[in-house]
Amino acid sequence: MLRPVDLMLDPDLSSRTVILGGGPAGLSAADELARQGHTPLVLESDDVVGGLARTVSYKEFLFDIGGHRFFTKSSEVQQLWQEILGSQLMTRSRLSRIRYRNRFFHYPLKPFSALLSLGPLEALLIVGSYLRWHFFPYREVKSFEQYVTNHFGKRLFEMFFRTYTEKVWGIACSEISADWAAQRIRNLSLLRAVRAALRPSRGDAIRSLVEQFSYPERGPGQMWETLASRLEEMGRLAGIEGLIRPKFKHCANPPITGNRAVLGGLGFRATYPQSALEVDQIPAK
Repeated sequence: MLRPVDLMLDPDLSSRTVILGGGPAGLSAADELARQGHTPLVLESDDVVGGLARTVSYKEFLFDIGGHRFFTKSSEVQQLWQEILGSQLMTRSRLSRIRYRNRFFHYPLKPFSALLSLGPLEALLIVGSYLRWHFFPYREVKSFEQYVTNHFGKRLFEMFFRTYTEKVWGIACSEISADWAAQRIRNLSLLRAVRAALRPSRGDAIRSLVEQFSYPERGPGQMWETLASRLEEMGRLAGIEGLIRPKFKHCANPPITGNRAVLGGLGFRATYPQSALEVDQIPAK
């Protein structure tokens, strides 16, 4: 368990890099700083590191907070992952499926498999819907619904994407940003999926269609727990400190303003202040 920290007792804080959050971004930043000879301090409000990519233990079972697979086209990133976990970073085949009309469909969708399972009439309607939206798309794309409809057609969106997305995230597809959709299913459309099925790409795979990925032996959280431990053992990390959550929920005087931040009553220059952190993650006095 992380121990609470009183920032007022740290005489070197003014000359030390303080990182809010012990998730992938925070610990990666700490690792980069350590490589350059610095000794950063990471502040994390949870009991474990990893953020949304953490793995938690419950009754001797391990659970991922969301499904996190490791896939990158960057050799530098892949090398870093391999350096951290070594043989504990395993390669696994992907198998994700959606149950629809008492049948299982691969996710991301494999066009020929899906069309054959749905039958010729439904397949024809799906292709017709795709062609309609391909040639007459939404001109102004602001939502997840509009983005996916333009790329897959309205019928396929209603059959698979709407129900799956709204069940997982609890938000209407019309209220989810198109930018989020573009990030999740980047460069993918029904036409490109069909092309990929006909001519599998060897060197430029569409990220959403990868068949294999890397995965830590004990879940994604193992990556960040191992990195934090390694930095501490090297003496290049001042510590992963637990924040004492404040009892107040409304701040009359926000502790983060412009490029100044106040933590535990101590002010210092913030290179990347985040107003979202000011209420939940400021240490109590």
